[in-house]
Amino acid sequence: MADTSFPQLPTWDVNQKVNRFMLNHIEESLLMERPSETGPSIGEQFGQMHTVRLMWLQVAAPDLWRSSQRIDKQQIRSTIYLQQRLKASAHAVRELMIRSFTQGKVTGFSSTPDIFLSYLIAHESHHRGQILLTLKINDHQIPEEFEQAIWDWGKMAK
Repeated sequence: MADTSFPQLPTWDVNQKVNRFMLNHIEESLLMERPSETGPSIGEQFGQMHTVRLMWLQVAAPDLWRSSQRIDKQQIRSTIYLQQRLKASAHAVRELMIRSFTQGKVTGFSSTPDIFLSYLIAHESHHRGQILLTLKINDHQIPEEFEQAIWDWGKMAK
């Protein structure tokens, strides 16, 4: 997917690899774990990443938004379902970023495409942190290799 016209895109791609890696390494039976009685489940955290992507697509690229599917809350127990939705919205956001870098702006966002991309990645990183915290709060062992892997973006970029 390397596109030398837009050197920022590999950063988005690595962010998606980290999301996929994380989702693939969390047992499906844990997707409904919550940090507290009322906090969002792990599946809901992944769903929120997708939902925020769709929110921005609706504002900045309605054509891409119209071809996207919302999260079915009954399906967030499924790793495969979440992977499919995240993959589709990541692809749509990637297309939005290409358009935005070409135009030099993101419709509905008050700053540059670079800052918008950083905002999206920061948002998703926040949710990944919440997911890790939920696992820890619920006494699930997180292998050190797993925690290190999600921070080794250099390796993820290969």
